[in-house]
Amino acid sequence: MLALLFVAVAIAVPVLLHTKPWKPDDPHFQFRHLDNETYPFVSVEELVKLMASEQGVTVLDARETPSTFAVQSGLNRNIPGFARARWTDFMDGDNLKTPEAMAQAYRDRGVMNDRPVVVYGGWAADNFWGEEGRVWWHLYWLNHPNARILYGGIWAWDSKVHKVQRSMCWFTAGPSCCTPF
Repeated sequence: MLALLFVAVAIAVPVLLHTKPWKPDDPHFQFRHLDNETYPFVSVEELVKLMASEQGVTVLDARETPSTFAVQSGLNRNIPGFARARWTDFMDGDNLKTPEAMAQAYRDRGVMNDRPVVVYGGWAADNFWGEEGRVWWHLYWLNHPNARILYGGIWAWDSKVHKVQRSMCWFTAGPSCCTPF
């Protein structure tokens, strides 16, 4: 009986909320326009195109620093060329840092106004709560013109059998980023 109830809820919730369950090959989640705003999600395929483009893309990993277990067991997967951008790095105690300090912190991670940014996280897996949304919001708040969230996070990247890297990639700081207000 409990199993039947679980199945009914799993089917009903997406229908009632007018959402789709995540599917790695879902073409619905690519760049598109909504109310004159660009949809914040990007698919794995679109990220791969951005990575191969002449302009390139800055990839930010919003997950907290991985545990020792994650590192030793091989669960510390990252998209090649990433920079770590934990939301707590942009806090001053319980408050956000000043817009100028936040913009500098993003510049230090290679973020530039003339280059797209894609943020990814654990995507609702255990111990993750949507940090990528918080980092995306920082960039949106700082007026970055082209910030996105990887739909499905690291799990979508892994499911597409893309190359992952298990160590930090060093990057060059960007010359300009995020004109605050």
